[in-house]
Amino acid sequence: VEYRLGQSSARAGAVLQVDVVVSGAGNLALWPTPKVPWPADARVYEEGTDGTLHPSGQHLGGSKRFRFAAVPDSAGSLSLPPIEYPYFDPGTGLYKSAHAPGVVVPVLDAAPVGERGTPVPVEEQGFVPVADRIVGLDPRVLAVLVALPLLVMALVGWLIKRPRRRAAPRSSGNAAERLERLVDSLARTAGGSTPRGLVAALRDAGVDREGAERLISLHASLEAERFGAAGTGRPTPELLSSIDALLATIPPQLRRLAGAGAMLLLVVGVCALLPASVSAQSGTELYLTGEYAAAARTFRAQATSNALATVWYDLAASEYMAHHDPEAVAALLIARQRAPRNRHVEALWNALAREHEQLRSAGAHWPVSAEESLAASLLLLWLGAVLFLVVRRNRALWISVLLCSVGAAIVGFSLRAIRAAPLAVLVGPSGLRVSPYGLAPQLGSVLPFSVVRLDRRQGGWWLIETSDGTSGWVPADILAPVLALD
Repeated sequence: VEYRLGQSSARAGAVLQVDVVVSGAGNLALWPTPKVPWPADARVYEEGTDGTLHPSGQHLGGSKRFRFAAVPDSAGSLSLPPIEYPYFDPGTGLYKSAHAPGVVVPVLDAAPVGERGTPVPVEEQGFVPVADRIVGLDPRVLAVLVALPLLVMALVGWLIKRPRRRAAPRSSGNAAERLERLVDSLARTAGGSTPRGLVAALRDAGVDREGAERLISLHASLEAERFGAAGTGRPTPELLSSIDALLATIPPQLRRLAGAGAMLLLVVGVCALLPASVSAQSGTELYLTGEYAAAARTFRAQATSNALATVWYDLAASEYMAHHDPEAVAALLIARQRAPRNRHVEALWNALAREHEQLRSAGAHWPVSAEESLAASLLLLWLGAVLFLVVRRNRALWISVLLCSVGAAIVGFSLRAIRAAPLAVLVGPSGLRVSPYGLAPQLGSVLPFSVVRLDRRQGGWWLIETSDGTSGWVPADILAPVLALD
């Protein structure tokens, strides 16, 4: 039996890793945790065990490591007592004890909390991101924006597939003029008046190939009759009748609907880009004058009714400068969810992670926010509807865009569900207890600045779940809660 220390000295209030290693022959799984009479001037938490198997002669054996976290209360020295580890020796048939000598660990003064002389920058609170404005619209407006393109696509699809009744031939008086207007509009769309370009433009508008080619052929015949050397200078009644009958079978131009859809999309975008008015925040003034605690109180009052990332970041910066690091981490977790690529947010998180090792394992996050994903889904839906109306024959294009819209919506709602989970940051180390009272047995320990999930509260205790899936009760006063936004 022996002690193994994570470092040769410790600091008051800091965690010292203490391992008790038992080596020998036998079944490691049955070796119990050593009973160590820990000194009263330190808080000690069990952190689990691990074992290493290796043969000892003809017997199976190995070493088993029992991990503990010791937190000295004050400077001076920490006396780890001698250990007696009883065991049964089958060779002699007697009970024996393995011994480990005591260890004295020097304990230095607590690490000084240095003055954070250079304030971290705060964010200007005058601009609301476009994605936040779109998703923050009235739910009824959002419902209309989602339903309208779907209804338009459904209506157009029904009109196209509906059997068409052939109309009786109209009077042929202005058939030639109507055909000329149609060809002129097609020439502007196709960028030229070549027969192939005109046929392609008609095909894009929903006319079948045979009808498009027949219409362009009739236009050529009309031009020959009116301006050709062998023509009479005016179309024959038979030609005008054929033109009139064919024009009656042409479906309405879909490009007008596409233009209306594009115009509505442009209007939505312009409305989203309009500057949003945000009232001046006195918290910024308090922060710039060095009143960090007062600024934090002001920003926290604003944050409860304002989910913008800038407010949460400014709250985190104020708590950080006031040396309230757990509260800064709790606010910064929300700021990272709302502005995942903000350089100020990441810089402050990295500064906290350098000081508190537990935050390094909680650094991963999505590169987009829920609002950005949902706004992208809405815009892709409108883009898919416009493409359906304009280039309906190119199914792969508009179907791909609509599928991307669905995928973005799934990501957005998933991110909202993730950040709706109630979380908290531990202010200090604590033991996980099997029930909500101080004398309950401990299941293990949890280190300060661990990000945990809140399950339920009972009195002054919370049932929490750690990142490794361990559940237990801790006092509520050692938790800095992370507000569930959704």
